[in-house]
Amino acid sequence: MNWRRGRDDAPRPPDAATREAAPRGRKLLRDVSLLAVLFIVAFGVAYVALMPGPVISSSHAVPRVLEMPVEAAERELTTAGFRPRRGEGRLHPLLPDGTVIWQDPPAGTVLSSGTVVTLTVSDGLALYPVPDVLQFPAPLARRVVEAAGLRIERVDSVPSTAPGGTVLETRPGAGSARPLGSGVVLVVSATSRVERMP
Repeated sequence: MNWRRGRDDAPRPPDAATREAAPRGRKLLRDVSLLAVLFIVAFGVAYVALMPGPVISSSHAVPRVLEMPVEAAERELTTAGFRPRRGEGRLHPLLPDGTVIWQDPPAGTVLSSGTVVTLTVSDGLALYPVPDVLQFPAPLARRVVEAAGLRIERVDSVPSTAPGGTVLETRPGAGSARPLGSGVVLVVSATSRVERMP
């Protein structure tokens, strides 16, 4: 066995063709990578420039908080990413004190996060004055009272010298403030001509 290497076994330096091929392959790989990066950057710039909205949308619909207690409405709006603000209070015919009666912008409007939503809160039930229907015929008095947002609870009749069916008194009295739909008692003159009222 020959432990010595001969001249033919010694490593040879690469020939000129092999030396030229290696840098050319690296250059091609580098150029293709550079083109891919440029394409991705150009696509990203074009996408952002040409899209009508933001890339990551933070816009969403305003939730409906009408008829909710104001504290619960504020929590819901804050959770949804909006900033609630209390506007002026108003009397409402049906909703009690501290209840949201209006929101601006309205529910369903798509807005960006952090937008202020103004809440109008009920200051309590609106009161309606009992109309003055003294000396009115009972049927007309009924229509006037109902048009004022109140209802006829009952009709009492008392003897009187006034023409039959004429309103002599209302209970509560004219001008008294009552909640919407409250009952009013009509007191009318009693004669044979008194009109029966349900």
